[in-house]
Amino acid sequence: MTSFDKFRALPQFQNLEPVPAAKLETIRRDYPGIPEDYLAFLERVGAGSIGAGKFADFKLYSGPVEPGEVYDPETAKALTDLLLVGDDFQGYCTAVSRSRGWIVVDIDPTSPEEALTMAPFATSVVDYLWDQCGPDED
Repeated sequence: MTSFDKFRALPQFQNLEPVPAAKLETIRRDYPGIPEDYLAFLERVGAGSIGAGKFADFKLYSGPVEPGEVYDPETAKALTDLLLVGDDFQGYCTAVSRSRGWIVVDIDPTSPEEALTMAPFATSVVDYLWDQCGPDED
């Protein structure tokens, strides 16, 4: 079983759509150094709404999103180091930091600038998705 098979085996990941290779090549070109495990996840498992049943818990974007596409210009300017990779449908975005080794941080909508200095939630997007959206550990 590959690391991606464990995701595909869970119902909460069944609605994801694989990202086309051409789009992944554009991402590689536009964001040099972006982690290959993240791109492999998008290609092999996919992007979209993660969650079982009729309620999704997390939206994984089909590629990185610049802060200016989500936040007002002033906030976006403060967050230029970050690339958004998803959100929780409640105002919190998840991002990777270009200057901090692509660590994963969450952006609190009440104080987005804190994401620039906070401790990472994970060292990779794939680990983050497993920790946050994978099976419950009882």
